[in-house]
Amino acid sequence: MFTTFLTSLFATCLLLTGDTSSLSNWPYEKNPSLMILMILFTFIMTIYILNVFITLFGEAIKDGDSYLLRKAEHLAKIELFYLLPNQRRWKSWFPEIIHYYTSVDKARKEIKQMIEKKEWNTNVLPELKRDLLNKLHIDED
Repeated sequence: MFTTFLTSLFATCLLLTGDTSSLSNWPYEKNPSLMILMILFTFIMTIYILNVFITLFGEAIKDGDSYLLRKAEHLAKIELFYLLPNQRRWKSWFPEIIHYYTSVDKARKEIKQMIEKKEWNTNVLPELKRDLLNKLHIDED
């Protein structure tokens, strides 16, 4: 099987797919149609499996929001059941306000949508929300 460069390359491909028959004395050179069919099968199955993985990856990205919700649920369970009460009160672990960076345009758009849908609750942290509306030049109507 390892007599020429092409047969040794073919034997290496077979070994990578888990076929150890290349170590036996059965000559593939006398059956070129079988060799072509095996190579063709390997390539077609590789393309098929890659397409399946691409589809699964696309579904996982599309369901990103559900992933984030599940992650939040798991974190809430960990906080409730695996932390002691004094650990839950630590401000360094659980701050009252979490700051993050975003684009001004995206923040303005989201806040306007929340105000239109009546989801913008000014009773919670009113000074912070008023300051944010002033900085984004949004009228409180």
